[in-house]
Amino acid sequence: MLKNLNKTRWLVSCAALCAIAVVSIQFIRFPIIPAANYLEYDIADVPIFIGTLLYGTHSGLLITFVVCVLQGLLFSQSSGIIGIIMHFIATGAFVIVCGSFTKTKNTHATRSIALVLGSITMILIMIPLNLIFSSFFALGVPLSEAFSATMRAFVSLPSNANAVIVAIAGIIAFTAAFITIAFMSKSENKPLKYIAASIAAVVYAFLVMLPLNIVFGGAAFPEAMQGIVPIIWAAVLPFNAIKAGINSVLTFILFAALKRTRLISEYA
Repeated sequence: MLKNLNKTRWLVSCAALCAIAVVSIQFIRFPIIPAANYLEYDIADVPIFIGTLLYGTHSGLLITFVVCVLQGLLFSQSSGIIGIIMHFIATGAFVIVCGSFTKTKNTHATRSIALVLGSITMILIMIPLNLIFSSFFALGVPLSEAFSATMRAFVSLPSNANAVIVAIAGIIAFTAAFITIAFMSKSENKPLKYIAASIAAVVYAFLVMLPLNIVFGGAAFPEAMQGIVPIIWAAVLPFNAIKAGINSVLTFILFAALKRTRLISEYA
């Protein structure tokens, strides 16, 4: 009986968070970068992040999927399936990082680390997503060409300075991610823990190195994509940084406030 009651509470809570996220888009949605009015801030990710902190990664991804689909169908029809995919990957990456770091210990400290790392991950992952999907959506560049050009930018080393900068940044990113992930893991199986930390650190280092290669190896892009690169640095990157920062702060404050209430104190 108790198990069924907990499932019911979980289902109702997830449904409520989905509803809050979707409804909030209607009332809180506005551009924050004057040069790119199409980049609109909304608060829909905050209920998703709260659900992640409350119920874990899997629930957070479920809420993310529902919200992304409903938002794409109701409010962002112009971006179509591409907008839904980009939103799900970006927010989903945040959810995975945030949920993983608070899985075993959900404190103010771990939530702060999780929200910061989740924000950084989302900001970085939106760079290749915009290069690939926005090039296809806005400029009509075939997805295969957009993807191959993005990958060429990642592996291009047009100068020794670029090679040194990217190598140092990659080593720092890998080391920091490995130490943090290994430290946060409570698994007693050390080989498995270090293997998992290494894989995650490689992915994280890739996300750090990709924009650096794009900065120093811009010549790797064909002419059809050159219009997208300046937009990323002038609008997309600062937009996602501002959005991730605001949503992280709001999530931290709201979750801390809700945790003091009887509404969620039994879960968190």
